[in-house]
Amino acid sequence: MSQKEISKDHIDIAVISETKKKGSSSEILEDAYIHMWSEVTESQSATAGVSILIRKDLQNLLGDYECISERIIQVDINLYGFSSVIIAFMTKDEFSQTHTKTLESFKPNQEVFLAGDLNARVGKDDNSPVIGGFEKT
Repeated sequence: MSQKEISKDHIDIAVISETKKKGSSSEILEDAYIHMWSEVTESQSATAGVSILIRKDLQNLLGDYECISERIIQVDINLYGFSSVIIAFMTKDEFSQTHTKTLESFKPNQEVFLAGDLNARVGKDDNSPVIGGFEKT
């Protein structure tokens, strides 16, 4: 989904995986969205990456953002008077270790929103035509 489609559909906050951008930074896109992306060093081949797009008119609600890895970025935001955090994930093998550390770092009264490509693998049974059977060897 492109920034134009996101804007046309009036989406306030969007998470995009596999952005494959180098470095870690933010930019304003067409004076409509703030684009923040996760870190891939300039010397590495960009193989992953995750981005968060937030409508520019919500800028006064934003706090800090942190690139935890090339697959995890978090943004502090004040929603309806509550301290909130948006975490964008693009999973791989290190996901369970890294996401546990990330989630344990928040205050109990913070709202946490997880979004992204979570690659869910749920269940051991084959009785579902959609999900299941992933744990078989």
